[in-house]
Amino acid sequence: MTTKKTNVHLVIVTGQAQANLIPILQLEPDVVALAVSSDMKKNADEFKELLKRLRPELIIQCFDDVPSVGLFSIEQKAAEIYQTLQNNYPQSMITYHATGGTKLMTLGFYPIFAKQNNRVIYTDTAHNQIELVYPREQAAIPIEYALDVRTYLRSLGFSFQNSMSDNAGWTTPAQKRQQLSQWLAENSQSLDAFLGKMNKLATTALNAKENSVVEANHFLDPAFANEYSVALGKLSAADIFQWNNAAPNKITFKTANNTKYIKGFWLEEYVWLMAQNLGLSEVKSNITFGRGQEATKNEMDCIAVHNNRLLAIECKTVALVKKDAKDTNQILYKLEALGKGIGGLYHEKWLVSARPVPLEVEQRAKNAQIKIITPEELPNLKTHMKNWRDAKR
Repeated sequence: MTTKKTNVHLVIVTGQAQANLIPILQLEPDVVALAVSSDMKKNADEFKELLKRLRPELIIQCFDDVPSVGLFSIEQKAAEIYQTLQNNYPQSMITYHATGGTKLMTLGFYPIFAKQNNRVIYTDTAHNQIELVYPREQAAIPIEYALDVRTYLRSLGFSFQNSMSDNAGWTTPAQKRQQLSQWLAENSQSLDAFLGKMNKLATTALNAKENSVVEANHFLDPAFANEYSVALGKLSAADIFQWNNAAPNKITFKTANNTKYIKGFWLEEYVWLMAQNLGLSEVKSNITFGRGQEATKNEMDCIAVHNNRLLAIECKTVALVKKDAKDTNQILYKLEALGKGIGGLYHEKWLVSARPVPLEVEQRAKNAQIKIITPEELPNLKTHMKNWRDAKR
């Protein structure tokens, strides 16, 4: 027991760590008490590890076997926790987070902690503020602490490793090619066959590790070259490959990076640029991250964070057909796994495709709460992102 006045926060552990994490990081308590129901033990362990990484000096105390059903039982357990905290930290203010847990748990804990010098708070991310539920008639606290990509991934049990968009060698060419990437996106429907052909040729041109061009020269069918001469001219003018009217049936790939651009990186650059142009809090492209101590690396084409919410995006520039089912499943699995267990309040998952999307893929994505941006909607990607940015959650 200590007589020192201590800032104590009581949290009901939930599957959505962000609502509890934001006020802890902003209000900086000395002690965090975790009320843990039997079905939240794993979440509690992960939340403890997260807090230890972000606030090593924080004292963490767990109260296990908190009932999630039966209001009287919940109130009894809440009273026990309150008395223990009072004994351990006398004359200290206890801040109860009314954001986590089931509705019944929230109701059961409220009358126990809404008294004396305590306070009850609610994290309202929709209005970007921490509401003071008790004492009443007090102004809400604006949310000042913004979760960045690294912290958000940690809250989901992942560790950030690197991002290509942290490198000027990636961002500078992407910015210079913005008009070209936007043109490809706006015309992806009419360029469907062209994009498929360029993907195949670029794949053949690159070596297995994609760090050099091993087969530079490729020849096109005359009718194909004539039909897509405008696209070939734009890509040649941007130095993606060499092509000219003197030899319209021949293209020559030059560098690995530019070859990878037409192989599919153009879509990743377009997504990143549209998000950057909206002024989101943080946007990263080509992210590598891992879960816990696992050596296995995960990759995501784009992750954006804004107002403490996350948007995860995978990009697809090859046809989503049955022969590529394994590749499609892998993409959907990555998106499903990133948000598994946290619900849909604080993050969204999108699949952005420059090629037509089969009905079975659309249905599976819908079942997994993954939004698909089809080629028809690709020109309006920035509007979709703006709607996500401005949505009230």
